[in-house]
Amino acid sequence: MTNISRREAVLIEAMDNIPAAFVVYDKHDRLIVCNAKFREFYGYSEADTAPGVTHQELGLIDQRRGVIVAGMSSEDYMESRLKYRASFDDEQLVKLSDGRLISTRERPIASGGFVSIQIDVSEITEAQAILEHYATTDELTGLINRRVGLQMMSKLMSQHKRSGDDLSICYIDIDGLKAVNDEFGHERGDWLIKTIGNTVKEAIRDSDIVMRLGGDEFLIIFPQCSVAQANLIIKAIQERLSEIEVSEKTLFALGFSYGTASYQHEIFRSVEEYIAHSDNLMYQNKLEKNGPR
Repeated sequence: MTNISRREAVLIEAMDNIPAAFVVYDKHDRLIVCNAKFREFYGYSEADTAPGVTHQELGLIDQRRGVIVAGMSSEDYMESRLKYRASFDDEQLVKLSDGRLISTRERPIASGGFVSIQIDVSEITEAQAILEHYATTDELTGLINRRVGLQMMSKLMSQHKRSGDDLSICYIDIDGLKAVNDEFGHERGDWLIKTIGNTVKEAIRDSDIVMRLGGDEFLIIFPQCSVAQANLIIKAIQERLSEIEVSEKTLFALGFSYGTASYQHEIFRSVEEYIAHSDNLMYQNKLEKNGPR
C-alpha cells in the first residue's frame, strides 16, 4: 500500500466515523466521494453512491423512497436544489421517509463542485418543540398561557384600531374553587379548572382565543364579535357545564362569574385597562349572585 493510498484509507475511515453525512460533488453534479452516514441517512447502497452518479439520479431514488423537503413536492425539491447551489444560501431541511429531519448546508469548492454537510436535527427540533410548548402553554389545562394570550390580544387590539371591526373579551372567574379545594381536595379542584377550560375551548369559535390567566381565572377573546354574540356563546358554555354537572353527579356546582366587554380604543389605552374593565364587570356579576368574593 502506497503512502497516498494509506492516507486515503485513513481519510475514508475518518469520514465514516463522522456523525454527520458528508458528500462531495464535482462541477458537473457528479458524486466524487461520500461517507457511510450519507448512505445511512438516505438508504443508499454502495452501488447507488458509486463515484460518477449524478445528484439528479440520487434524487430519483429519494423520490421513490419518500424523501421530501418540508413544504415541497419532489419536483420542486429538485428544482430548488439547482437554485440553492447557485447561491449557497441558508440551510435546507430535508424530511426522511422515517420522519427524521436532516439539516443540509452546502459550500462551493475551488474545483467548481461543492461539499454538502448534513446533520440529523430531529432530536433538537423535538426538544425545541417541547420547550416552545411549555413556554406558551398552561400546564394544567393545555390552554395558551397568560403571556402568549396577552400578546395575541395586543395584536388584535391594534388590528381593531385599523379596521374598526368588533372585538370583545370575557373575563371568567370560577365560582367556589376554594371551597372545592378545601372540602374535596386539590385533585377535584384541578378537575374543575380543567373541565371548565376544556368546555370553554370546545364551545368557542375557531377564531376565538381562550387563555388561563392563572388560578381560577380565564380570559376569552372574541375577534369580530359583539358583546351580545359573545354572551350567547357564554350561555352555551354554562348550559354545557350544567349537563356535565348532572352526568358526573358532582357534589359541587360547575359555575363561573363573567364580565363581557367590547373594545373601545378611545377609552382603553392598554391591554391592562381593557382587561381590568372586564374584570370589574365579572366582579359585579359575582356580587349579584354570591356577594363579595
